[in-house]
Amino acid sequence: MGCGDGEGDSELSPPNSAFATVDFSPDGSKLLSASHGPTFSLWDVGAGKEIQHFTVDPGLRPSFLYPEGDYRDGVEHLALSPDGHAALTSDSEGSTRLWNVDTGKQVRVFKVQTLEYLSVGFSPDSRKLITENVDGSATLRDVKSGKDLQHFGKASTPSFSADGRRVLMGGSAWNVDTGKELRNFEVPFGSEPAWTLSPDGNKVLMGTQDGATKLWDAETGKELATLYCLRDGTWAVVDPEYRFDTGNIDGMVALHWVNDGDPVRVSPLAAFKDGHYTPGLLKYILSGEKLPPVQ
Repeated sequence: MGCGDGEGDSELSPPNSAFATVDFSPDGSKLLSASHGPTFSLWDVGAGKEIQHFTVDPGLRPSFLYPEGDYRDGVEHLALSPDGHAALTSDSEGSTRLWNVDTGKQVRVFKVQTLEYLSVGFSPDSRKLITENVDGSATLRDVKSGKDLQHFGKASTPSFSADGRRVLMGGSAWNVDTGKELRNFEVPFGSEPAWTLSPDGNKVLMGTQDGATKLWDAETGKELATLYCLRDGTWAVVDPEYRFDTGNIDGMVALHWVNDGDPVRVSPLAAFKDGHYTPGLLKYILSGEKLPPVQ
């Protein structure tokens, strides 16, 4: 495990522009990108070239309500289907649009009355799509027909298990077949976390604004570990029983022990090396191996 900041040049970003949102194909060969306006592009990552261009067609509108440069149809959320043949976009007027990636043409539009940017996503088999609704719920639809298939009580950018039977949205894991909420995971107050579900559907990861990443068991809702990636390039893993692992136990200064009853008095991690330091802790947790006892 390693942490740190990196710098590099991008061959895909034209001068004086910035990508507002992007999505890669599963094999990393293609990239879908938008830059706030009513257009977006598909890129060949290896060649660094645009291979398809898309333009939102809002239809007829009164010009006095929509002056030139008013990009209410600007693409802010998008998703590329795993098979690379379809795309979803959403804009601030509540339009979620399905696109044919091969032709660059719009196939279908799902419209709701809102000025919010709505979350979108595809199932792993590319046959289903998820769109957020104005009330913060989500709908699963058939890509080919547009028919509603399932409804979920909360929405966010969806993260599916590899078999497509579970989806993580809105801080909850859901059964895709029944629409039933399986488990809700606690979100720290005031945070806007990023969530993902492991491919087997058994683990949930949540990245928070304070730089910590929480790992949960999706079945039980039990917290398994907290991962810290620190600005000085160091890292640490801590489980609920205070086992810990780090790549720099003697030099770790960002994390320390707080003594019960005396929060001003702190101790370095190395002071609890015996009985709590567990090299390979994350490996133990992810593999389900029995952890050594805390002494």
